[in-house]
Amino acid sequence: MFTFGIEHSQVMVDATLAAIALPLFAYQCVIDILRIRSYKIKAYLNKWRPLRTGIATVRDELKRIGMPEGAKFDVVIEQMFALQLNGRGKTPEEREKTLRKLSGIKEPPKQKEPKSKEKKGAKGSDKAHDALMKMQGKPKGKAPEAKVAHKPASKPAKAAAKRKKK
Repeated sequence: MFTFGIEHSQVMVDATLAAIALPLFAYQCVIDILRIRSYKIKAYLNKWRPLRTGIATVRDELKRIGMPEGAKFDVVIEQMFALQLNGRGKTPEEREKTLRKLSGIKEPPKQKEPKSKEKKGAKGSDKAHDALMKMQGKPKGKAPEAKVAHKPASKPAKAAAKRKKK
């Protein structure tokens, strides 16, 4: 009889816990779902909506770099949106670089500056100096020596002063 009571109480505990555990488990699942949904709502309000309004800018940039509108165009826009959600493509330069990479459009080659025939050196610095002097209204030529503000007293002058006192 004693063993029957243990089994009976264990069955009662299991039945009680099952009756309590299922609603608690369901409650916890609902709370988790609401927490996830609230996170998604906050993310939508703070991140998605501002980025979605910026898609027009991304579309204009993609057209400007030379991609025609079509199915691939829309795919590139969606890929760029996903990258922006992850924090990439914030600056215009970074956005253009990423769009070029996603669309497969290469950057135009950089134009090289034509080399000047004149070699810079002593003559160039003389010309610059002469132009500066002309602007200041001074004659051409080398820069004048800087004048000394005061002359240091020489030792013979001190000796001569001592002789006068005597």
